[in-house]
Amino acid sequence: MQAGRKATLFFVEELIRTLIERGALAQSEDGGWEATGLIESVAVPDTLQGLLMSRLDRLPPKTKWLAQQASVIGRIFLYRVLLHMAERKTGVDDDLNYMETNELIRERTRNPELQYMFRHALTQETAYQSLLAARRKELHCKTALAMEELFSDRISEFTTVIGEHFLRGEAWERASEYLIRAGDTATRLFAWPEARLHYARALDALAHLPPAENNRRSKLDTLIKQVNVSLHADSPEQNMARMSEAERLVQELPGPDGNPGSDRLRLARVRLRMGSIHFVSNAMPEAIGYFRQVLAVAQNLGDPALLALPSLSIGNVLLHQGHFGKAEALLRQAITSFEQSGGWAHWIRAVSMHGVTLAATESYATGLAECQRGLARARELNSLSSLRFSTCCLSWMYSVVGNLAGTTEFTRQAIEALEQSGDLILVYLCYANRSYAEVCAGQFEAAAESMAKCQAIAHELGGQLWAADLASGIIAEIALGKGQVQQALSLAEQAAAVARKMGGICGEGMAHQVWGRSLAAMSPPRWDEAEGQMAESLRLFELGEARVYAARTRMHWGIICRDRGKTDAAREHFEKAAAQWTANNIPWELERVNKLIAELPKAQGG
Repeated sequence: MQAGRKATLFFVEELIRTLIERGALAQSEDGGWEATGLIESVAVPDTLQGLLMSRLDRLPPKTKWLAQQASVIGRIFLYRVLLHMAERKTGVDDDLNYMETNELIRERTRNPELQYMFRHALTQETAYQSLLAARRKELHCKTALAMEELFSDRISEFTTVIGEHFLRGEAWERASEYLIRAGDTATRLFAWPEARLHYARALDALAHLPPAENNRRSKLDTLIKQVNVSLHADSPEQNMARMSEAERLVQELPGPDGNPGSDRLRLARVRLRMGSIHFVSNAMPEAIGYFRQVLAVAQNLGDPALLALPSLSIGNVLLHQGHFGKAEALLRQAITSFEQSGGWAHWIRAVSMHGVTLAATESYATGLAECQRGLARARELNSLSSLRFSTCCLSWMYSVVGNLAGTTEFTRQAIEALEQSGDLILVYLCYANRSYAEVCAGQFEAAAESMAKCQAIAHELGGQLWAADLASGIIAEIALGKGQVQQALSLAEQAAAVARKMGGICGEGMAHQVWGRSLAAMSPPRWDEAEGQMAESLRLFELGEARVYAARTRMHWGIICRDRGKTDAAREHFEKAAAQWTANNIPWELERVNKLIAELPKAQGG
């Protein structure tokens, strides 16, 4: 609405200016304006673009040409660049003054560079469109070359702009070089949305080049870089298509020994990303297979940087599968490696995930401190991507221990940052975290809303994503919490199948727990089957050293025993849960189970 009013006002201003310039409006003796005899004969364009083109056409030829050259540089243009392009020693300042007096442009700043800007974006666009396509391409290349020459001592500041000008000038090789450099700079600054854009445009430029060896190798390396910054933003299918093309290029191109397909280091980098894509799409066994291939190559090549990445990646898979103890050991190793190499972005990821494992296996306080350590380093580095990831892990850590307030706050912070960056897969995980914490707090309607948002993102990105087994278990638990026992039973069985397929012992443990509680809630209750499911849930959690989850199963198993009239068994489960929550320093869960113990009938002779 506001933009429409501004455009209308601008049209009226330009219309009045045109009528004045053509003598159809003149100032009256009292200082106002009145129509002259020419008002009936003056033909005025009926569109804003037409009015602007008419104004440009009335400029002196040299002035108009200067305006057209400036329009190619952009709405904002540097005086030195325009002077370099104009290729004339005199008259440029006079033409700029003329355009400024006629309110086509205005001076924007003098320091550190004299800069002008078109007063309205439409003025710049009209001047630009008045050029033939071939002339526009020529001028874009001229602009890029001028900036290369003028700013050679600080070229890194202009890589994006120069790359864009070469791209629009269809100088494909130069465009790809500068856009790759711009993407690399954005990646180093953790500005991943910008990096994704630069790499995509670089690949557009490379697609126009002949299939020479150096061009194909540039394409291969850029595809790897693009997936590196797109893993949490684009669908797994998109990223796998990119890596499949990269894998084909590695196999075609000669390696260090001159033989096709012998570049083991590049192939390892491709396989590392393929493993990550399988991880994102919840194909955990396949992901580990790729990571182990990379680990073998890294060990053979003796590459310490490459060695640490599979350890981090396998630790990440084991964490999501629920093998918390095994994940903890691998993540600890990765932390040491990245600390020694100074790979702080990976270090932050390893430390943040390590905090989640510690909260599940050892102590809430220890896990929280580790997650906060990762967050502090991300803030110290001012790394936006690391800040987003570490905040997401804090949300996850709080949900593991059933702390709704902490989960809600850090989920809110993470989602606000992640939605701006386009990292939708992490947004998906945050909604799943919040849904689980809401389930633990008995807020089933809120949990259903959070899960609906989680599933909407999964659908948008092509279906099943990582943590799909956990999400399936949460959905089953929501149904049970709403009293939909038969539906919960069916959903729990489906969740267990999803978890088994990906080797997710934590997700399967959650599913068996809901399965058992659903059997106990039936009419009549199927007690023996229910306890069998609880025993399987406990076995799986203990296998993964998921002590917090095991304590939760103990508590629910105790409730089943209590309702069945097995008071002594109920007391034993409750007390074991209480002991674990005491060890893990989780007071809110301890308070809940102590209340259940207090409500039990006292033992005979007690």
